[in-house]
Amino acid sequence: MIQFLLIILPVISSPGDSVGWTRYDLQRNEQTGWQVWFDGSCVHVDFMRSHESGHSDRCCAYNFWRDHWFGDADVTPGYSGYVALGVKPSNNAAVCAYHHRASGDVYRSWVSVDKGQGYYNFTYHKVLPQENFEQLLWPRFAIDDQDNFHMMLHSYDYERIYYTRSTDDGATWSDKELVYEESQANQYRNLDGGVFADRLNTPGKIIRYWTEWTGEGVGGHASHAHDVCYQISTDYGNSWGPKVNLTRYHPSDTMRAFCHVKAIFDQNGDPHIIFPVNYFLNQTAYYKSWIIHWSPNTGFNIVTGPHEMSKDPGAWRLPCDHAQIALDRDNGWLYSVYVLNRDTDTSQGGYPNGELMAKYSTDNGATWISRAQGDTGVNLTRTPTPGAPPGECCDDDYPSMHPYVETINGRKCLIISYLEDKDAGGLPQGEGTETDNPYRVYFCPVDSIIGVKEERAGKTPSLKIPTLVHGNLLKLSGVKGLLRVRIIDPLGREVMTRTVSPSKAHIDLTGLKSGVYFLQFGFQRSHKFVLISERL
Repeated sequence: MIQFLLIILPVISSPGDSVGWTRYDLQRNEQTGWQVWFDGSCVHVDFMRSHESGHSDRCCAYNFWRDHWFGDADVTPGYSGYVALGVKPSNNAAVCAYHHRASGDVYRSWVSVDKGQGYYNFTYHKVLPQENFEQLLWPRFAIDDQDNFHMMLHSYDYERIYYTRSTDDGATWSDKELVYEESQANQYRNLDGGVFADRLNTPGKIIRYWTEWTGEGVGGHASHAHDVCYQISTDYGNSWGPKVNLTRYHPSDTMRAFCHVKAIFDQNGDPHIIFPVNYFLNQTAYYKSWIIHWSPNTGFNIVTGPHEMSKDPGAWRLPCDHAQIALDRDNGWLYSVYVLNRDTDTSQGGYPNGELMAKYSTDNGATWISRAQGDTGVNLTRTPTPGAPPGECCDDDYPSMHPYVETINGRKCLIISYLEDKDAGGLPQGEGTETDNPYRVYFCPVDSIIGVKEERAGKTPSLKIPTLVHGNLLKLSGVKGLLRVRIIDPLGREVMTRTVSPSKAHIDLTGLKSGVYFLQFGFQRSHKFVLISERL
C-alpha cells in the first residue's frame, strides 16, 4: 500500500514559550505594569485572556513555570481585564491585579492572592472597598519586601490618579490619596501612573510615577503632550518626598512625553525612569518618536530614535514605544526592551507588525549600545510579515519585562512576556480583525544583545541542520561545544529540549509524530525541518 504524508507548512512564529492565547489582543492601553516575575526559582505571568468572540469571557489568566508551564487559569470572580502582577517575597505567592465589576457594585480594581508558590488557590479582594462612587481602574501594582501592596489607580470618571496600599494581603486598603488631578476632567488625556518597590537593595524605598498634561494640543494631540513626574518614599509608603516634574517641557521644546512610563531602582538605590517621547511642534504631535532614559546621575539620554512612520501607527501608539528596563545586579548594567513599528512591515490591513528590540548600557544609562549596527538595537523577535493577512501576522507587542537579569539554566537572561498578535492593530479600537493570539514568555539570553558568547564561541552559523529527517534521529554537524537546543512544534510549543556536543551531535526524536518542527539554539532564528518518523 502506498502511503502519503500531507505536510502543511506553518506561518512564521515568534520566539518564547506560549503560555496561553487570547482573542483580546490589546493587553493594555496607556498604562504599563509588570506582568511577569521571577521569584528566584520560578516564573509567574498573567495576561488578559478571552477565548470567545465578543470577549464576554475576558479575564485575568495566570500561569506558573517550574521547569515547565503548569497551564493558564482564570483567577478572577468574573469578567475582568487590564492586568498587573506582583509576587510576595514571604512565600513566593503570586498576586494578580485587574479591574472587575461585581453585581451591585461599582466597576473597581481587585486583587487575587494565591495561597502559595504556584498553588493556583486564589482569594479575591476588592481594592478600596470603602469607595462606592468613583470607578478606580487600570491598577498598577508593586509588592515590597514586607509584603505590603502598593497600587496606582486611574479614575474612569475623572482625570485623576490615586495611590493606595494594603498591609494585610489586600483585605483592607488605605483611603485613596490623590496624586494628580487634571484641571479639564473627562478629556481622557491618557494619564499614566505606575509604582515600583525596591525589595532588594534599599528596602522600604518606593517610587510612584505618572504623567501630567502640559496644557497643549487638542484631541489626540493633547494625549501626546505630557510631562513625567515622580515621588519617592523611604518608609514603605507611609510618607512621600516632594513631587518632581522631571521633564518640565516649555512651549519651545520639540519633544513631549507620551504614556508607557516605567521606573526601577539600581543597586545604589537610585531611580531609573524610561519613557517614549514624540516630536511635538505648534500644538501638534507627529509620528516620530524616541525612547528616553533618565537617572539622577546621568540626566536625560536617548536609548533609541528618532524613528518615524508616514502614517498613524494606531491608537495610543508611536513608532517606538512600550519601553521596559531591567538591571543586572552583578555589574550594574541596564537593559531596555521596546517595540519598534515601521512602514516597511505593516499588515494587510495597514497596521504595523511590531518587533521587540533591545539595547544595553554599561555606564548607568549614559550611553546605550547593542551588537547590532545602527541605532535600532538588536531585533529579539525577527518575525517580519509585511502584507500578511489575518492569522499570518507576527505583530510582537505589549511587552513586559522582569526588572532584573536572572540566570536561567546557567545563562543570564531577560525574562520578557508579550503578545504575538496574528493581525496587527488594537481590536478594541477597531483596528485589525479577531484572531487567536499566543501570549509568550521569552527567556532571552543577554549575550544575544551584548555579543559576548558568540564571539567567544567563534559564532555558531557553521552548525548544519538537515531540512528533512527520516526515522527518529536528527543528526547535526558543525557542533563545536555544548549547545542547548529546543524542538518547537508549529503552534510554538516546546516539545523537547536537549544538550548536544561534538561527541554526541544527534537528537533522538522518538515519540514525535511526522510533521514540521523548528529547532532553536541560543539567540539564533528557528531552523525548520520536516520529520518523517516511524510513527506516522
